[in-house]
Parts: sequence; structure tokens; C-alpha cells
Amino acid sequence: MGSILESDLKDWELVFDTNFWGPLKLVPHMVDNKGAAFVFNSTQVFEHGFAICGAYSTSKAAVTALADTLRNEVKGYDLQPGSIKTPFLDKSPESKTSVPFLQPIVEWIHSARDKAPLDPVKGAGRILDILASGELLPERLPFGQQAFNMMIPRLEARLADFKRNRAWSVGLDYAESE
Repeated sequence: MGSILESDLKDWELVFDTNFWGPLKLVPHMVDNKGAAFVFNSTQVFEHGFAICGAYSTSKAAVTALADTLRNEVKGYDLQPGSIKTPFLDKSPESKTSVPFLQPIVEWIHSARDKAPLDPVKGAGRILDILASGELLPERLPFGQQAFNMMIPRLEARLADFKRNRAWSVGLDYAESE
């Protein structure tokens, strides 16, 4: 993790190799395995534009777009969990920034690593339970109370912003009907 302006392209490639290209390369194998379900692990982080999370957020936004597209081509689901207690940050390149106002964010992310509320074993079990239930799953499923607490206000604010700025959006087509 690091600020976009200070990030090295190699860091972005590593993040995309794991978070986007890896899942994409699995798609043909999953299609060959009839009856398999696509479950993509994205994040609600990209919805917020958190500073110093540019590569991570962008790669997860790409995975969400992949899930959206595959949903129209085959069956796929996009889970967007809150913070999961995994060694994610231990395996990530050290967050770096020389931008003073970003330093508190770097420190917060590193201090939060052991405070993540979601248990990965329980999360994986829940995913299996959901798939085994046979119920129709939503396109996106915020996973955990933290994800709901962060996403609902964000989505409500986005909807309010869309409605408030409607006048700027309409009337641009060749023959648009209001």
C-alpha cells in the first residue's frame, strides 16, 4: 500500500496479479467444472476511495466489474467483506508515503491489523452455507456488521448525490425524453 503518486508500477502489478488476474485465470477452469459457483471476494474499500489503498482498491473494483460481467454470462456472486483478520498486511509491501497528511492513515491501517472483526474461518463457512442453501443470492453481499455499517451510508449518499445532480446528467442525448 502507498499513495498513488508514490507507488511503483511493480507494486500495482503484484496486487493485480493476485486480486484480479488470479481470479480471472480461474474462470475457464470453473466453467469446465459444471455446477461450480463463482464467489468473488471483493471489498467495500473501493467504494470509499481510501487514501493509500489505490492499487488494492482499484484491483478489487476490477474484480467487482468482473463479477458483474460474469453474472450476465454465467452465475457469479460478489462478496464484499468488512475487515477480515488474516495475515494480509504481513504479506503486503510495507506501506510507504512521504505525504505528511497520509501518514496517520498508514499508521491506522497497521494498528488495525489485529483488530479486524471478521474471522476468516467463520466467513468461509458462511459462504459455504449460503451456497448450500440453494437460495437465490444477491448480486453483492456485504459481509459482516462493519461492512454494512460502512456501505449503507455510502450508498445512501451516492443515491442522494445522483438525485441532486440529475439536471446535469439529463438532456444530453440526441433525442432524450425526460
